[in-house]
Amino acid sequence: MANHNELVKLHDQLVNRRCYTMADMIEGSLDGAEGKSSQDLLKDFAKSPLFKNAMKHAKSTDITAGINELSGVVLDAAAPDAIGRELVRIIETTKTSTKIRLPAKGAAKKTSRGMKTKSLGTREALITLTPDKEFEVSEEWDLNYLEDAEWDVASQEAADLATSLKELESQEIITTLEAVAAASLAGGATVAAATAGTFTYNDMVSLWTQVRGENFHPNKCAMHTDQLGDLFKDADFKNNLILGEFLDVSKGLFGKTILGVDVLSSSQITKTDVLMLDNSRTLMYCLRRDSLATPYEKAPHTTGLQLSTRYDLKTGQTKSMAQMEDA
Repeated sequence: MANHNELVKLHDQLVNRRCYTMADMIEGSLDGAEGKSSQDLLKDFAKSPLFKNAMKHAKSTDITAGINELSGVVLDAAAPDAIGRELVRIIETTKTSTKIRLPAKGAAKKTSRGMKTKSLGTREALITLTPDKEFEVSEEWDLNYLEDAEWDVASQEAADLATSLKELESQEIITTLEAVAAASLAGGATVAAATAGTFTYNDMVSLWTQVRGENFHPNKCAMHTDQLGDLFKDADFKNNLILGEFLDVSKGLFGKTILGVDVLSSSQITKTDVLMLDNSRTLMYCLRRDSLATPYEKAPHTTGLQLSTRYDLKTGQTKSMAQMEDA
């Protein structure tokens, strides 16, 4: 039976998750759901040279302690360019498919007291999300290397693997957002920069205005690092930027403006592109499995670790996003 204290530590990192995670594997909740049973996965971990290396560093000899150590490395891996999850609405599930509603406003009318009226507003749209796609990355090591390597070296390589998974996921999200047809964006077209090749705070306001014109409330503004560089040279931007709790460079977050939008930057975004959106409306990201680690062996002297995420990604109300392509 899994060590309770180590399970608590892991759950602190995975609290309120509704998709399959490493915590489910330890508890046995994966049985019959995600390929191998939890018991088989635990056995694979127990004989994995990478896991044995982690066990040397763990505070307990219990198998759960080693998995907790390795899971922490995966969950905490830095990926400042991987801002994708900041730009989507995340829906977690353990089902093969799930339906969500995209709220639409009804038409309100004034009536006399006691009178009834029918709403002539648009119906709520239903989207079916089927998380049957996968992001997967893996790394392999020579057994002799792992036997001789210190845990800080091996753990860094495991963290690099997790960073690769986060970046792969983020790039797919950003590519999907950038692929939305101009006619489907707020205002029915892209927004032109006041001066082509230079992004200013006035351009940010123009993007914000375009989304507000569709009665959505944008809360994220994402751009390439070149465009962020332009903004930091703009006094108007610096005067309207709030830092403090809104600054986390390790996650690509560079503050919040008085417009109420988080400012995010990543080299994964196409140069000269800037996106302004309401991340609860534009793109739906369904997770069934998130960053599940699976060890494996290859004859004669190779061991590996795979990280995988099972997902679906679908556009929602694309009028909640504005895009600039010539900043």
